[in-house]
Amino acid sequence: MVQQMLDMLFPPGHRRRSVTFECCLCWTGEHDFRNFCKMDVANITHFMRRITSFTVETVPDGGGEERLPLFDMCYLRIEGTAFLWHQVRCMAAVLFMVGNRLEEPSIVADLLNIEKFPQKPQYRMASDQPLVLAECHFKHLQFTIDPEAADKLRQTLYEQWSGHAIAGAMAQFGATTVLDQSGGATGKAAGTELESALKNGLQNHIPLERRPKEDPYDVRRQRHDLREAAKAAAKEA
Repeated sequence: MVQQMLDMLFPPGHRRRSVTFECCLCWTGEHDFRNFCKMDVANITHFMRRITSFTVETVPDGGGEERLPLFDMCYLRIEGTAFLWHQVRCMAAVLFMVGNRLEEPSIVADLLNIEKFPQKPQYRMASDQPLVLAECHFKHLQFTIDPEAADKLRQTLYEQWSGHAIAGAMAQFGATTVLDQSGGATGKAAGTELESALKNGLQNHIPLERRPKEDPYDVRRQRHDLREAAKAAAKEA
């Protein structure tokens, strides 16, 4: 989900690398995720959800021998029985804050504690660009894939992969070439520049505990019911 998340934000041997997995384990199990979602008060009445597995994994290498370790990629693999609206994006956003040393690892357990945080702090969700729903399983239901449709989809995906790989290689070449030719004139290492780019909106960070809080579920639900009642009255009038 983010370039070199483990090796740059959590260097080998660094305490932050181990706390990443602590955060993942903290989310695992059944919890109230109201502080890690966008509330859908029209359709949801409770926020208990179960995460069965949460890991950080390395993307399989699809490049050649010239691939630079600086541009290694990792992703978050999250498995659960059900998810709330934007739950995964909210979890990723908080994990990035911890990884960027802007929040303590304990913030995950704190936000899962609705007595300590009865209202969700306002924060920006992680990008939806790398979000993929990979698999769905249902009891007594098995999906089948039409071979012809699978071939067409595979061809489309390979074409997209090829285009993005070329664009990525060109951007990487340009960035590293500029760095080499400048002789480090900017005074920044490539890792520092990449880390700065990945923070993307995390500058001037305000701790979550001190941020404005969103309205709680009861208040949102009451507003929703009033709006629905007003719409029904308008139809009857």
